[in-house]
Amino acid sequence: MMQQARQAEDIKNYPNNAADKVNRALLNIASRYKNIGDLINWTIVHEYRLLFCDSINKSGEYFAIYNFINDLGYIDGNPFSGDGRLSFKGWEKIEELRTARREINQGFIAMSFSEDAQPIMDVFKIAIKEAGYKAQVIRDKEHNNQIVPEIFFEIERSKFIVVDITYPNYGAYYEAGYAQALKKQVIVCCRKAEFDDVATKPHFDIAQKAMIIWESEDELKERLTRRIEATVLK
Repeated sequence: MMQQARQAEDIKNYPNNAADKVNRALLNIASRYKNIGDLINWTIVHEYRLLFCDSINKSGEYFAIYNFINDLGYIDGNPFSGDGRLSFKGWEKIEELRTARREINQGFIAMSFSEDAQPIMDVFKIAIKEAGYKAQVIRDKEHNNQIVPEIFFEIERSKFIVVDITYPNYGAYYEAGYAQALKKQVIVCCRKAEFDDVATKPHFDIAQKAMIIWESEDELKERLTRRIEATVLK
């Protein structure tokens, strides 16, 4: 009876669509076969729970999910013959999924902390909150550690990062680059006056990005909120 109750509870937590099942099944496989090159051997028994099979035809669903994983190139070889392995593409996808699971509903703000930039920071905080996320500014965080590891930690668990380049800041550029490398959504904002001025125009590399170029703080708030809602996945 207890086992049946536990299984019923487990099934309530099963993913309810094919894409979710494939992704979470891949994470399950990686949890069991932890090392690169580990042989996957499914010849002993159909592991229905490993692949989140909950239909009446569990065997058919099991092979269908396996075929999805195989067709996507996440496995090399044949696990049913004992010589299957997670492929490089599979490990890439696993890392992407694990990163996403570490994320919280947070947007990281990267910008100058100068007094002149404070009104822009205030607008960033409001827009991020209105879009349904917590705004994280490293200056506001209480911690006892060195600052750079804390910045990296907060960027890693943020869903996106908002960057101001109206007031250039090398740290903000560095943080934006780090977030980009992690495949986070990076939203860059710049006031139009500075963007149009030859003396203050952003560097060519970042100026090519589809940034928010704004004239008023109200416009910045409205456009930033819309951009977050349109580009950041819940």
